[in-house]
Amino acid sequence: MITPAEHWEEPGDEELAALLLTGPGRLAPPPGAFERIRRRTNRTRRLRTAAAGGAAAAVIATLTVLLWPAAGPPTEVPAPPLAPPAAPSTHGPTTLSPTPTPSSPGDDGSAGTTASASTSDAPSAIP
Repeated sequence: MITPAEHWEEPGDEELAALLLTGPGRLAPPPGAFERIRRRTNRTRRLRTAAAGGAAAAVIATLTVLLWPAAGPPTEVPAPPLAPPAAPSTHGPTTLSPTPTPSSPGDDGSAGTTASASTSDAPSAIP
């Protein structure tokens, strides 16, 4: 920054002296400049967001078209069997029915408990 001169003695430079003897001036922005800048940045931001969204939609659409299976009925792929076929049984179905055991008096003269057959093969919780 150029500082103003205190005294000007050179002849013929009155215009220059008038410019240099005045203090530094500040230039204010024109009215409405900040609002115009804010509108421009908002418009730019919206356009950039819309362009990014459109590009993302185009990429998704392209990937969907490329990765989507071809049109037409789906083809059935035969699956190998999980186990060999069961051999036919020559005997009829066998079912085991529980047989009741008779109660017998104990050695000490008390009556024994009646043992009932259970239909489940699970072990008893009583030792």
